[in-house]
Order: sequence, then structure tokens, then C-alpha cells
Amino acid sequence: MKYERVREQNQEQTLSNLNPEQKPVITKQMIQDLKLIDGNPEIFDNPRTDGQQFKGKILHVDEEKKFCVQLIGKNSLYALKLEKLERLPEVGENLKISFDEKGEKAKISVQKERQHGLKR
Repeated sequence: MKYERVREQNQEQTLSNLNPEQKPVITKQMIQDLKLIDGNPEIFDNPRTDGQQFKGKILHVDEEKKFCVQLIGKNSLYALKLEKLERLPEVGENLKISFDEKGEKAKISVQKERQHGLKR
């Protein structure tokens, strides 16, 4: 029973407890070394966030280094700092991440998978 309570608390963990003094350092080489997709992807390790929206699948979340990687298009990876996101994303989620005008905080909404083919 005690174990279940601890597990529930861990699942409810928010990003508010991140130490603001520990600035995440994300490099293109770190992301390349993860080998998240085949080929030579275009990697954005510090994308412009002011008023921007990013849509795509979350491929990697690193709570220790405080970043996640989102697949944007077929061959582009965006590394986003967890401290700027309203919640911790999960690997496999298809998300729309929308930053405010200052690029300080981002709202997250789940995107539906696109249906291929024609409806009749």
C-alpha cells in the first residue's frame, strides 16, 4: 500500500520542483547520439519560442537533463526545455505545444492522429 502511494505521488510530479539555477544544456550532438530517427535529421537544440507552436510526436523525455525531443515533420527534431512546459510530456504523445508571446511558458494540447485515406 505504501509503495502504491509513493508511485502515485511520483506520477503526479510536476515541473514546479525543477531547480531554476540548474540551466539545462542541450546540444545537437546529444540529440544526434540518441538516434531517435533514421538518417541525418535537422536538429533544433534551441528553437525560437516566442509565440511559436510546435506539433508532433514526443520521441524522448529526459527528466534528469530537463528536455524533451519532438518530431516535427519527417526529418526535423526540436529539443524543448521541460521548465517551459506546463506539464511533463510522455513519450509517444502527439502534442501541440504553444508558447506565449514572450516564449517563457507553453501550453500543451493532445493532437488527434491524422487519418489517412478518403472518407466516403
